[in-house]
Amino acid sequence: MAHALPTSRANQVPFQTIVTASQQAASADERLRYGELSDQYGLLWLPQHPSPAPVVVLVHGGCWLQNYDVSHITAAAAALRDDGYVVWAPEYRRASAEQSAWPQALDDVVEAIEFIKTHAHSALNSEPPIVVGHSAGGHLALLASTKTAVTAVIGLAAITDITSYAEGQSGCQQAARWLMGADVNDANANPSYQQANPRLQAMNTTLLLIASAADRIVPIAQASYLKDAQVTRLTDAGHFDFIYPNSTAWQQLRVTLRRITLAPATD
Repeated sequence: MAHALPTSRANQVPFQTIVTASQQAASADERLRYGELSDQYGLLWLPQHPSPAPVVVLVHGGCWLQNYDVSHITAAAAALRDDGYVVWAPEYRRASAEQSAWPQALDDVVEAIEFIKTHAHSALNSEPPIVVGHSAGGHLALLASTKTAVTAVIGLAAITDITSYAEGQSGCQQAARWLMGADVNDANANPSYQQANPRLQAMNTTLLLIASAADRIVPIAQASYLKDAQVTRLTDAGHFDFIYPNSTAWQQLRVTLRRITLAPATD
């Protein structure tokens, strides 16, 4: 099912605006370790109301690169907390030109989700979390849902076919090859690319993708590869609009989350 929605004609949000907003946003309530390695930790935001709240696992993007850590989604996490969600934003092992991070990045995200599902805290409700992933984080969120139970995955400009993505020449497409530690045309790497490709996996949860035709980092074609996904296509949103709380794209995420959390439970 697909929906086409217009968005604001305002200028697209640059990455530096995201960084500045996150520097000014409320910091996490807790920093918790889910593993022993330096990148195996997560940031937890807790809503003010006393009732148990739905848990949103917010998986950051940044082209899977070590240069971009969880701190740049602080504004997004704080905004979701203000909407009444518990927000768990995990860090994970990331790649560089010298060091691949497959399958470690995925292993970390899965472990982080398992950790928060069993974390004892009165603010967390007992339902499986909703996983929201932006860009490369959307790629990892989709794959993680095949390895641990979640209520839904919302992919924001998510990379759903890493093989076709890694064939490109942009900086983020090059980083996909760094993540995998091999060129996409390397026959020896073909099994790894298949395992890392959400398009080739059996998805057994609710999938919702929000993408934009104006995204210059993740082509909107990436929203077309998962046959069972519900897709919302925007027209003018930039890649970083999806994690900026004042954008039209962000409002679409809020609507999508409300639709999931207000849906009646089914057996």
